[in-house]
Amino acid sequence: MLRSTLSALLVVAAALLSGCICSRPANRPCSRAAGGAAPQASASGIDVGDGVTITGQPSEDDWAAYAAAGYRTVVNFRTTREGADRERDFVVANGMQYFHVPIAGPQVTVGAADAIAAIVASPANGRVLLHCSSGNRAAGAWSVYLARHRGVGVEAALAAGARAGMTKQKVRAAARAAIERE
Repeated sequence: MLRSTLSALLVVAAALLSGCICSRPANRPCSRAAGGAAPQASASGIDVGDGVTITGQPSEDDWAAYAAAGYRTVVNFRTTREGADRERDFVVANGMQYFHVPIAGPQVTVGAADAIAAIVASPANGRVLLHCSSGNRAAGAWSVYLARHRGVGVEAALAAGARAGMTKQKVRAAARAAIERE
């Protein structure tokens, strides 16, 4: 319980530092995950490894299926203006934890990557679903996480983000800037 509370506090702190917009279909296939293994594309998104899946905005009816598939944690990168505040109740009603780490515009930040690290590091969070409207911002934050917390080189981290759905040039540029600032 304390560990989950600490993770939640870290996410809230990261949310204050964050700032994203995207337009990738939720099931856009990609070629390779960060570790070189081919990611798994499915109705639930792109499995990028480490028990993490990236997708676009799930529908209200999708939450029960995610819970049944073993997801225990949802990280929403959409902003309140995009309707993110309506999602928490659906996620919690299906027995999953909910974290809101808004990224406004293409501003993928270190804070968002640090939030991913805190959430993924906690075994209590189990299988994790990262999403925004299309998966673009979520994939951008994932690329910064890979570089900052997994030691993946800049180009390899950006390529992994692209394979996971980071398609917008502005998001890629913001991810690169966040990686190179460190």
